[in-house]
Amino acid sequence: MSGGVARSDRALRVALAVLVLFTVAGCDDGVLELGVVVGGALEVPAGSERAGWLVLLDGEVHVAAGARLTGTLLVLGGEARLDGRVDGNVVALSGSVALGADASVGGDLAVAGALDRDPGAAIDGSVTVGPAVPEAFAESVRSGPSGLGSVLARAATLAVLALLAGRFTPRAVDRVVEVVGRHALTALALGVLAFVVGLVLVVVMAFTVVLLPVSALALVVGVVAVMVGWSALGIALGTRVARSFAPPGGAGPWALRLAPPAGVFVVVVVLGLLERVPVAGALLALAATAVGLGAVLLTGFGTRRFVPDPDPDPVADAVRGSGAG
Repeated sequence: MSGGVARSDRALRVALAVLVLFTVAGCDDGVLELGVVVGGALEVPAGSERAGWLVLLDGEVHVAAGARLTGTLLVLGGEARLDGRVDGNVVALSGSVALGADASVGGDLAVAGALDRDPGAAIDGSVTVGPAVPEAFAESVRSGPSGLGSVLARAATLAVLALLAGRFTPRAVDRVVEVVGRHALTALALGVLAFVVGLVLVVVMAFTVVLLPVSALALVVGVVAVMVGWSALGIALGTRVARSFAPPGGAGPWALRLAPPAGVFVVVVVLGLLERVPVAGALLALAATAVGLGAVLLTGFGTRRFVPDPDPDPVADAVRGSGAG
């Protein structure tokens, strides 16, 4: 779902690997052997056979001529080069897939992204080439920390968008920011749940091949929601700082207008830097992203105000229900 579902941090990549494992647990004859590539290069050499399914999150996978992969190959980032045989489907939501003259696919080929297919490559099933996921969104599922230039560009872009959003859709912005400031724990819980459910749905739809366009669209919508959530975090931070350090007469109009985009810039840069901190930094970035995402979902992208249940106690609800009966 620039980077949330910005560039996948270590914790998110591990979570996705676990989710894929649970997803395939009920398929076919039980759990198949599953490989997950999150960086570097994996070579299936000529004359060898690799059993099971393979998920490429980042890096490179090469199935050499005369080699065989018995399961399905799912590409969520990186580069897959096929010169040998894949018995199952080849599905790519982002990244790139290259099929050489000796490549063969026993199932379906479905690619939403870059495809380089030699005319000699044999596909036994159907071939679906969907619209490519824009590079800015495809980057969101690639692993590894962003370069400093990329982080600064992303921060500047979101800061400008936040300034425009505050100018043209102030009510929608206020609704999302209100949840970040007042209901952060609720937003965090929903954001984490959305990550889990969303990743499962993307993987399941990708493996079905038929729903490849829907899966790619879900990825784009998820990344947009994450970026809106980041903006809400930054606006909340910038506004609070401006008001806290305002002179006795209150912050001036220019300060209140410029503080939100400045806060967005700072938040996005900090999240980008946290990607470089193993485990702890990744978890902090993931938690912050989950809060923003939850706020976006609770308000329907700012279309409605979130009003929490005044009495969320299930015991009290049960007592009232039994009394009414």
